[in-house]
Amino acid sequence: METHGRGGREEGREVRQVAACPVLPEELVEKIISMMQFPSILKARVLSKAWAVKFQGKQNLGLSTFQKEVQARSSRWETFCPAVLKKGTSEMIAFSYRSNGWQKVISLAYLPGDFSSQDIIAEGSLICGYVISDGSKHEHNLYVTNVLTKAYKVLPVRPNMTYIGCKHLLHRGPDGYSVVVFSLDPYFRNIDQYIFDAQVYDSKTRAWKTTKVTVENDFYMSPQCSAYVNDTLYILSRHTLGVLSSGQIGMLALNILVVVSLAVEPRPVWEDPYQLMRMSFGCSQESLVVMRINLKTRQLWVVAQGPPEGLCHGAVHNNPVTDGTCIYFGAKTSSSVVAYDVEKDEWSQIPSFSRGGSGMNWGFQWSAVSFQPGLNPFIPV
Repeated sequence: METHGRGGREEGREVRQVAACPVLPEELVEKIISMMQFPSILKARVLSKAWAVKFQGKQNLGLSTFQKEVQARSSRWETFCPAVLKKGTSEMIAFSYRSNGWQKVISLAYLPGDFSSQDIIAEGSLICGYVISDGSKHEHNLYVTNVLTKAYKVLPVRPNMTYIGCKHLLHRGPDGYSVVVFSLDPYFRNIDQYIFDAQVYDSKTRAWKTTKVTVENDFYMSPQCSAYVNDTLYILSRHTLGVLSSGQIGMLALNILVVVSLAVEPRPVWEDPYQLMRMSFGCSQESLVVMRINLKTRQLWVVAQGPPEGLCHGAVHNNPVTDGTCIYFGAKTSSSVVAYDVEKDEWSQIPSFSRGGSGMNWGFQWSAVSFQPGLNPFIPV
């Protein structure tokens, strides 16, 4: 089954009772089940082979009546954030604001054994990861899967199959997507610059296109340190940030925010480059500074600093994730998760893994994504 908790069990019984009722027309049963929320609706998928087929995508045939009913209501499905994979498993667990707790949302156990479920990226109901046969991410291909239909495919071989610095998964209209990866060009490198191959896969043409990108050698090339917005990649570098060079930096496509993680050891009073304010850092816990970027002037200004002392047990991780409203930070040494609400300018803490009631207090890995299954749930891969 796909959910945990009393509510999930009750909804599961309702699904089985409705589907098994001999007096209801099939069209009415489909309409009733299409009203289920995610992930409860996934229970219908395992009722029988006939119901499993109803969820499957059919290339070039369009959506079935049932799928159109589901898609029409999917915009009301919850966005789960943060969502993480249990270490060493294929189970994704996520925080639900509706139930105020953690729950299992999907399992990737249906994927072939060489499809890695670690270090994934997500966009809507799509997930992209590595096809790994020898435990290395070097020179391996990528796959894309739709977790609702369980369809998956291995993408064509990239023109440049060297190590991927960062990758982004993007929706392109109602029936398409792009995968954008940046790989170091092994033949072009000097002391001052690196040349990357920006490779873009278009699901509609089923082909890769490559563009050369030159960046300075003092940069952070990772998914957390880059943002892909309106066909433009934004990369942060130590040189650009000047005195913030000792920090670990993450970047979010939430109005282009920068997150700087400052080390735990005591820091002297520091004055920012634009004379905006003065701050001193203590040694009680790791501190985060959230800043906004002016993309025209490339200047930064401080939005917030935190979290408040005592809110998080353990140093916070510098790999943030956002649901479009809040930024979430996992702790390096505990199961705490802190959130910063950008609009309200408030720090808070969501219930930890250990109180989630799903046995998730051990072995989690903070490599979080925002999971929005209701965004075009039947998009073909």
